[in-house]
Amino acid sequence: MVLLVLRDRMPAEVVSHTGWGGPDGFMAAPSFVAIVTLAFLFQGAVFVPALIKGAQTNGQYLLAAAVCWGFGAGEAYLLAVDLHADAHGSGLNHAQLLEAYDINWALHGPVTAVLAVVAGAAGVLMARKAVRR
Repeated sequence: MVLLVLRDRMPAEVVSHTGWGGPDGFMAAPSFVAIVTLAFLFQGAVFVPALIKGAQTNGQYLLAAAVCWGFGAGEAYLLAVDLHADAHGSGLNHAQLLEAYDINWALHGPVTAVLAVVAGAAGVLMARKAVRR
């Protein structure tokens, strides 16, 4: 959704990886979104068996729900932040994009953590409802 909204403002290549020293990987935006989408689908395929009721204790089931929902929400938020930062780099080369690519981690780090906790709690609430059935 974010890529569709911002597609006109995206550079030819977006930042696909950020290390401790800043952005250090680039790829075409559609390829980046496709790879991230496949990663989400793979994570779902790995975690869905853990969310099958009766495959573990109630506590394990609730923990798996919290982790899956929290991790998914945090990851999706960071993807949106990343694409938004990339949108500032339309028409820029790699060196210029590195200058324009600015993510305020003091803001987005805590927002990601809070979002992950809230989504994890929502996952637990839904899992509890499933456990009661």
